[in-house]
Amino acid sequence: MSKGQGRCKISGPRDVLTHAGGPNHNPGWRVMTVAQSKRNVKTILAGTRFGRLVVLERGARQAGDRGARWKCRCDCGKEKDVLGIKLREGHTKSCGCSERQGPPLPERLARMVRVTEDGCWLWGKGKWSAYMGTTVNGKRVQVHRAVYECFKGPIPHGLFVCHNCPGGDNPRCCNPDHLWLGTCADNQRDASEKGQFPHSEQHWGTKLTNDQVREIFLKYHVSGRTRVSIAEEFGLNRPTVTRIVRRVCWRKATEEPARELGIP
Repeated sequence: MSKGQGRCKISGPRDVLTHAGGPNHNPGWRVMTVAQSKRNVKTILAGTRFGRLVVLERGARQAGDRGARWKCRCDCGKEKDVLGIKLREGHTKSCGCSERQGPPLPERLARMVRVTEDGCWLWGKGKWSAYMGTTVNGKRVQVHRAVYECFKGPIPHGLFVCHNCPGGDNPRCCNPDHLWLGTCADNQRDASEKGQFPHSEQHWGTKLTNDQVREIFLKYHVSGRTRVSIAEEFGLNRPTVTRIVRRVCWRKATEEPARELGIP
């Protein structure tokens, strides 16, 4: 043990052995009462601020602690027990969120964004097309939502930040002029109108083509075939045929024959 480094061991209910070595003391051990040991703990008043931390109360000691712990609340809302010496000497100033937060968002935009000919601000240097993420106030959020809040204000609860890029929606774009707020239904409708949802023949799981769907529709409504026989012919189950002939699904594929037959 180096000189000047104190260490306590409880040898009984009323005594504490403490090392008294140091530059001006002879190495050795001396006996202190528990009350004297507690008086040596430097008290920190509740409400004292250390960086982003505010002291609430005395915390629970842990094995190996060389001093008192204090329960603190960070500005981000998290609570953490911190050694008093680390608070006083400035080693701990937050719960860790300030280290995770990184530089301010405008500074990160200047470093991470690439502007395209259409005016899109593309986050990152990769070629992938996906929603990008960043950290704000210790929390992981999507870049376009963070940029909208930074330039246009808070996002009301339950609303989505949607894209309206001139060259087609780009999930990586975070230009605030290309972003707008909408409900979940607005977001789904916008994506469907722009062909972002694969359907009909373009869907990866489909077994039918548009021509086959029209053939099924006409065989039922014109030829008078039963749904069971049609299902057996095309290798489908009867509920699928029912949904097609009633235009519950594949509405675009059956739009023209339905209009000619006067079927809504």
